[in-house]
Amino acid sequence: MEKLALRRGLFYEGDTQDLRAIHPTPVISPISCAFITPVDRDDVVFREDSFDPVTRIRRGRLYVRNGSGPNEWFPGRVDHGHYHPYFPGETRPGSSWIADLSYDAWQANNVKPEDINGQIVQVGAHGYVTPWCIVGAERIAIGHILLTFRANSLLGVIPELASAITDKSGNAVDLKPVQTALDSLVDTFHRQQATPTVDVARETARVVLAAWVGESARGKDLGKVIRQIPCTEGAAPSPESRCLTHWAASIVNRLHPRGKSAEQESQNVNLRPVIDEDAEVSVHLVGMLLREIGWAQS
Repeated sequence: MEKLALRRGLFYEGDTQDLRAIHPTPVISPISCAFITPVDRDDVVFREDSFDPVTRIRRGRLYVRNGSGPNEWFPGRVDHGHYHPYFPGETRPGSSWIADLSYDAWQANNVKPEDINGQIVQVGAHGYVTPWCIVGAERIAIGHILLTFRANSLLGVIPELASAITDKSGNAVDLKPVQTALDSLVDTFHRQQATPTVDVARETARVVLAAWVGESARGKDLGKVIRQIPCTEGAAPSPESRCLTHWAASIVNRLHPRGKSAEQESQNVNLRPVIDEDAEVSVHLVGMLLREIGWAQS
């Protein structure tokens, strides 16, 4: 199946001798990848084999457009399957079945797995694109490279992190641990129940605010970090006042014990249990924190 061919809106797969129609029609998308440099070929496409909207994982293979090779097959070697299209003139002796476009399966020649994993690719075209991170590459039995993509977008749950962030004193902050915490929160939000989501939201808020406060918050629990966020209430609050940040973080912090039976027993009170709506609130409050401290992408 090293060949992928397109004819009148139908996709076929096979080799240089035989083709068969693909049913149902696969999802084929243009893709931009830094590790493929086309030579005498002008298009790369991603053929999606599976997609999980919960985990935001796509798996599929890459094909490179054949811009110079033959795009013709003997009509008797093309299996149209469910479609049975009839093209006048193709049954005459010496006639050919000619594809509108044909692609070759991408082979990772001179490209190592470490050159692929972690790369960000853009799926789509003409401005309608989404970023995806390659988290796995494996060679399957037919020789193709099967790629696993994870969505690089936070899907509107919380804002995208700015390309450069600073703490409240203006010093540069390392993006990696903050982005890792945000990715973990989004994955948990899509896959876990309410209590684990609130727990991860609290930890993410701690990572974000500890990095924003600076060295004095290093290694401290969220409750102690919150105490270092200035909040001056009144008719004329201080210019340095960050009450909204303080309050949002406090709510995330207060939701955390509600999912802990030991905490409820130690306080000897009947705390309302955490529900799905509370989990959503905690995640959106983390988004508010990013916007309030200026770390959201504009």
